[in-house]
Amino acid sequence: MVHKDFRGLKLTSMLFEEIEKIARQRDYCKITLEVLSGNEIAKNAYLKQGYSDYQLDPAHGSALFWTKSLNN
Repeated sequence: MVHKDFRGLKLTSMLFEEIEKIARQRDYCKITLEVLSGNEIAKNAYLKQGYSDYQLDPAHGSALFWTKSLNN
């Protein structure tokens, strides 16, 4: 998250450039992000960086991240 006082300064782009640089140096095959479906600001920022939802087959829709808490 970028503090509101520093938004609009292209910090998101700079952060993602560094993340991708490190990932390439380590020979990673992909970067995975987790974002809430209603977080339009984050989703738009990620789209601008070239990220998208994960689909093996678009006819079957996007992959979903599911979880189950083991602490009741």
